[in-house]
Amino acid sequence: MIIDNQPVKINRDKNPRSDWRGMSSQTAVKSFARPEANNREGENEKFKNNKLMTKMLDRLIGFSMFMIFFGIPLYFTGFSFQGVGFEKQIYFYAWLLLGIVVWVIKGIVLGEMRLQRTFLDIPILGLWLSFGLSTIFSVDKWRSFFGAFFDPSTGFIGTTALVIAYYFIMSNFNEKRLKMILIALISSGLILIAWTIMAILQIHIFPDSVALYLPVSLLGDFSSLGVMFAFLAIIFTLAILKLAEAELDKIRKNIFLSVMFIFLVLDLYLVMAFYSQVPWLGLFAGIGIFLIYILARIVRPKASWVWFPMVVFIVIMILRMIGPVQISKISLLGGANLDYKNSLEIAKESLKENFIIGSGPATYGYDFSLKKPQSLNESALSEIRFYRSGLLFESISTLGALGAFFLIILALSFLGTQMCFAYIEKEKNKMYSLGFFSASSVLFFSVLFSRVSGPVLVLSVLIATVSLAVSLWESDAEKKQINLTLKSSPKYALAMAFVFMVVITGVAFLFAFLGKIYIADVYAGKGAREISKNTDQAFLYLQRAINLNRQESKYYIQASQYYMAIANDEASKDENSRDTVKIQEYLNNSIILGKKSVEMSKNDVETLESLALIYENAGLYVSDSLALAQEQYKEAQKLEPQNPAYYLKLGLLEISQAIRKEKPEEKKQLLEEANKLFQKAIEKNKNYPDAYYQTALVNEALENFDQAIEAGEKAIRINPRNSNYLLFLGRVYQKRGKEGDQDIAQRYYQGVVAINDKDVVGHFYLGLFWEKTKKMDEAKKEYQKVLSLFEEADKNGQGNKETEEKIREMISNVEKGVENTPENLGLIEKATQPEKAETLVNDSVIPTSTPEGSGSPSFIPSENVTPAPAPAPALAPEENPENQ
Repeated sequence: MIIDNQPVKINRDKNPRSDWRGMSSQTAVKSFARPEANNREGENEKFKNNKLMTKMLDRLIGFSMFMIFFGIPLYFTGFSFQGVGFEKQIYFYAWLLLGIVVWVIKGIVLGEMRLQRTFLDIPILGLWLSFGLSTIFSVDKWRSFFGAFFDPSTGFIGTTALVIAYYFIMSNFNEKRLKMILIALISSGLILIAWTIMAILQIHIFPDSVALYLPVSLLGDFSSLGVMFAFLAIIFTLAILKLAEAELDKIRKNIFLSVMFIFLVLDLYLVMAFYSQVPWLGLFAGIGIFLIYILARIVRPKASWVWFPMVVFIVIMILRMIGPVQISKISLLGGANLDYKNSLEIAKESLKENFIIGSGPATYGYDFSLKKPQSLNESALSEIRFYRSGLLFESISTLGALGAFFLIILALSFLGTQMCFAYIEKEKNKMYSLGFFSASSVLFFSVLFSRVSGPVLVLSVLIATVSLAVSLWESDAEKKQINLTLKSSPKYALAMAFVFMVVITGVAFLFAFLGKIYIADVYAGKGAREISKNTDQAFLYLQRAINLNRQESKYYIQASQYYMAIANDEASKDENSRDTVKIQEYLNNSIILGKKSVEMSKNDVETLESLALIYENAGLYVSDSLALAQEQYKEAQKLEPQNPAYYLKLGLLEISQAIRKEKPEEKKQLLEEANKLFQKAIEKNKNYPDAYYQTALVNEALENFDQAIEAGEKAIRINPRNSNYLLFLGRVYQKRGKEGDQDIAQRYYQGVVAINDKDVVGHFYLGLFWEKTKKMDEAKKEYQKVLSLFEEADKNGQGNKETEEKIREMISNVEKGVENTPENLGLIEKATQPEKAETLVNDSVIPTSTPEGSGSPSFIPSENVTPAPAPAPALAPEENPENQ
């Protein structure tokens, strides 16, 4: 550098801007050095630790996926009140939440989370929002939020869990996890097949104390097993084809192939055993897709194995053409399915009431009861109340037009995407994509058009998710991801850190919430098992269940029914040991709990029925309760207007009130009102034998014997082996006494004992008939038969000494030539009462809740619940309600 023509030398070593370059690590200003350079060894150690942590978290994510797919078909405890479907749903929530927590922790460790975007994001989001909107305006908000009793899979929480599971699997999917999922499905399938074969062939390997808790169907009902075995046929076919082309040593390959072959054959054996529960449409759709793509050489298995899927298809065709074959040692009747015609009718009628958002998720039972076609009353499904239907029809009723629209768009988008990915890029030979697409098709058509249990619904969505993930992976499709990162600007990183903390806190809350619900149900289950052994302990368990889950109305109604049951037990004791104070206390508790359950679930017809029955039973002690029972039945009738059982029950309550009237004209008026109600029941269902029978009894009490016989014969034509109907017709023909009536009466009485020679009532009435017709030897023989049956029962601790003495007295009277009458037997007071007036307490029927899986029976009142109007000898043992 030159200044004023004089050269100036700059000492660069002393330049303050460049002096740091020459500093050693020992200089006083080493703090200006780059940390990356100075702490390289520490950074490497940190990197190794992060890598180790990430690897461990990845394994936990994979393990949670494995356990979800492995456990859903198999998991149960047998301890819960709601059963297998509920337990599997809680199991699914637990492993999914664990996977989400690990995934979030991994995101924090790496500083970012990647959320996979797919072609289905918009319809999934739309469907989820429609679930949320429908839940807000639901007819039963708790049911819509958490899910139906016994099967919570279609509630808002269940749907949200499935959406989360979709993105959890899609965002963490790779080849290793695909193989883990396939191994999980095959392993659980092998166990399920072995378990089911042992169950249907009654091969017992567990002690009785353990077998008490073991279900026959690990999926809750037999119809779900039929769906599962159809699905496994495709999965085993895929596994065999992939094993055939795998690079394994010969011995291992042959062993694996042999095991797969054996279990495929066993699976097809179970398809034949569960013929009526197999979704044949879905099975042929799945195997058809599999075969078409192979025959078109879009997907090419190993050359020497091309024949195999064709053989499987032919075998399935043969099984279909053979038809049902009885190879099981137990009945395999599964839950009935509502046919398409009635499902569509209910869906259309539901739209008229709630077009946009429907009645709310998990409230199909409400829609079915309210919109049930009257024609269904005369079908084989008349006594079934459906709480589930095919997902398409159910969504129309429960989610309205909005939810059904997004469901249809989602279904079509899924099918279109899968078919497209399976077709393009033939050179990649996408066997996994084809196999999972075919398997998911079996479940897809089953879920969409038929009623399936909650576990099958959940598994169907998960398999569809894996199917789409496999297609994207094998097609090397461009990944579209949303990156949630902590490495960007401080403000954004702080916001994301807050979101992560909220997610972890929310998951912790859900763990606690679901844990309380599960433990509450376990306590309720303990109470149900303990009620017959130790009532105090049973109520303690049920109280704990209610304290843990105060939103569940079924626990309240269950406790209410228990109180009524023990009130009836107390009332059935003799006068010296009966405690009227306890009876009153039990009744009050029963009614209070029943009313509480109705307040919580005012649109649940089953809950209203239960409270009505409680009032009806209480009517024996408090006559005003009968009016309250009528009111409750009328409220239930508003929710289920086509149910003929309500008219029958209201008619029976009119009869109960007639019994308490003293004036003949008041009795007659109430009996005529009852008759009108029975006629309305018949109008609702012309094949309703109980309504005809009660009509016949009323006409007998009104001394309209011709009408009584006409109604009784209609009842017996519908149910020709019902001993109650036969006994009634014998009695009323005997009373009418026209020419030939005695012979007809004799045939009816003899018909009862011909059906069942140990029918005490039949032999007793036949003895009375012989005595009335002066055939004393035959009468004595029948009375002796009755006595022998009582003595036989007495050996088993079920006899009745007082009744035995009366029978002996009757035999003695016959031998002496003295006519047996209520007067000389000391029974005049009882004989003047209508038939079975004294049976309300001892034989009242307390209804209990039952699993959607198969469908829940509609309420059919028993003759024993309310007194029948016709007189009968009070000495006669109870007519058997099981015959009805």
